[in-house]
Amino acid sequence: MGEHPEFFNLINRTADEIQGWIQDNEIIRVASHLDADGLSAGGIISQALYREGGKFHLRIIRQLEKSFIKELADEKRKYYIFIDMGTGQINTLEEYLADNKVIIIDHHKPLNENKSQFLHVNPHFFGIDGVTEISGAGIAYFVAKAMNEQNTDLANLAVVGGIGDRQDKGKYFSLSGLNELIIKDGTNAGILKEERDLRFFGKESRPIHLSLKYTTEPFIPGISGNEENCIRILMSAGIKPKENKKWRTISDLSQDEKVKLNSAIVKFALKKGFDRKEALNLIGTSYTFLNEEKGSVLRDAREFSSLLNACGRMSKGGLGISICMGDKDSFEEALKSLTEYRKKIAEYLNWFQEKDIVQEKKAIYHFHGGKKIIDKMIGTITSIATSSNLIKSDKPLIGIAYIADAENLSKISARGFPELIEKGLDLGKALRDTIKKLKIEGEAGGHNIAAGAQIPTDLENKFLETLDTIIEKQILNKNRNL
Repeated sequence: MGEHPEFFNLINRTADEIQGWIQDNEIIRVASHLDADGLSAGGIISQALYREGGKFHLRIIRQLEKSFIKELADEKRKYYIFIDMGTGQINTLEEYLADNKVIIIDHHKPLNENKSQFLHVNPHFFGIDGVTEISGAGIAYFVAKAMNEQNTDLANLAVVGGIGDRQDKGKYFSLSGLNELIIKDGTNAGILKEERDLRFFGKESRPIHLSLKYTTEPFIPGISGNEENCIRILMSAGIKPKENKKWRTISDLSQDEKVKLNSAIVKFALKKGFDRKEALNLIGTSYTFLNEEKGSVLRDAREFSSLLNACGRMSKGGLGISICMGDKDSFEEALKSLTEYRKKIAEYLNWFQEKDIVQEKKAIYHFHGGKKIIDKMIGTITSIATSSNLIKSDKPLIGIAYIADAENLSKISARGFPELIEKGLDLGKALRDTIKKLKIEGEAGGHNIAAGAQIPTDLENKFLETLDTIIEKQILNKNRNL
């Protein structure tokens, strides 16, 4: 690799280390996150280990908490791999697993310089932005490829991880940075096609009107979640929803039909208050997996990503890993999770836009899911609300939800906008500083533009007030230095 040689030297060292563990014939304990990036990354490492004859046990978790790390320590295993997590919990890992062999494959921003005793693969140590240039799945892919060149067939999973972690911030919503090396591998292997196309959900697998209905990024007023209006749109555009008694998909449309459909949607949505700038976002970069069947959810990167997110958020992370491992028998069950997931998203987003749901402070917008939104979905809704411009981009959005299986514990999901990052916003640091200032038992971590935390429920208001002050100072201090 020509660029970032030190980073890829570490990738090679990590691959060699894992190969050594495999030769030792011991069970390797693997833990990964439940979102699309974590599941993709977990699937990549699992495939790489399996193909080399390695013994491993994978666990998908919501967050790398101290209680889980203590549980792992009590197992007294020799080898551990943490994927898409671990950077923010490095001190706890060193406290409980100091005598073990540990590899951390993560792209979240480190708390400090890399002085860990563990093999810690993180792009930030090499000046590579883990927010936009490479995902957890992307790093996992480079490790797998270094273990065996034949693992280039896992490039598509790395693309799914990048899309799932919202790294499509390049021109026309494309992946950039080190992600481009992965796209090149997939393209050269004949399993990936990159092109500009309409950005509607389910363009490969769903009837056109349902594709429009379940599109939430961007959220289209009067269309997202409204099947009747979606059918009217097709009629007004003169597009036949069926051909030879078979439902057509977006991918079945000619270029001329796609132009007509896009024009009809924009015309309708503008009357419903759709932002003109947002209308440009209906067209973007598409990633098609040529090794998957036409009409399959797995053929489109964004659909695949949404499928994995659905599995993780609906408490079926193991099902998502099975899909990543190529288990077609799990597909139907996963599709049911996806359908339920999309219905919930549309329902939650319509609720989000009701009056007085979103509250405002000096430096933040915030809302509480209450009894409406579960903790595993609050991050998804907060992300879509910001990426679809359902709120103004002058302040970050903070979402709060009660954690279902815990007493007096709430989940915090924070999302910002690129223009706020340029003004000095760092949500990961802001959440950590808030917890530290309040001296509360809580956990926080993430990126500058997207971060999360867990806090005691009875401290929610105090947390928001303190966070508001800290974020206000972040932006003010940056402005003073300009």
